[in-house]
Amino acid sequence: MSFINIIVTSASYDIIRYDECIVYLITVYTFILALPIINEDWNMPWVNKKKCVSCKKCVKRCPVDAIDMVKGKALITDDKCIYCGKCVKVCPVKAILKDREFVELRIRDNLKALKGPLSRNKGKNARKRMIKSRIRQLRKQQKVIRGTIRELKQIT
Repeated sequence: MSFINIIVTSASYDIIRYDECIVYLITVYTFILALPIINEDWNMPWVNKKKCVSCKKCVKRCPVDAIDMVKGKALITDDKCIYCGKCVKVCPVKAILKDREFVELRIRDNLKALKGPLSRNKGKNARKRMIKSRIRQLRKQQKVIRGTIRELKQIT
C-alpha cells in the first residue's frame, strides 16, 4: 500500500498568573500523518449487523477511530474512514464487507426474500406476474436513486 505523508502543526497556549504578571505558555505540536493512498478497487466497508458479535476488534484496530459501537454493533463513520481495510482483515466472523461484497449480499437477500412467496404460488403465470411486479418496483427505486445522485452532483 502506498502512503502520503502530511505534516500537521498545531499550537495551544495556557495563560498563567505569576507574581502579578501574566505568562503565556505556548506549546507547538508537529507530527506527520501517514495516510494511505486510496486504491480505486477498494470501497467503503460495510458492517453486516446480523453477523457482528460485538468483539470490538475492529474498533481497536481502526487507525482513525472511524468505528463506534452502537447498540452492541459496529458502525463505520463514512467521513472518517480512510478505506485501509484493517477492519475487514481483523474481523473474526467476517461481518465487515467491502462494497462489492455488500452488494452481492443484498442481491442474495433480495432473491431469498422473493423465493418464499414464489414457492407458495403454484401457477406459472402468477409467478411471472410476481417477478414482473418486483422488477417494476426495483426500476422505480433505481430511478429515484439515479435522480438523487444527479441532484447531489449539481449541489457540489
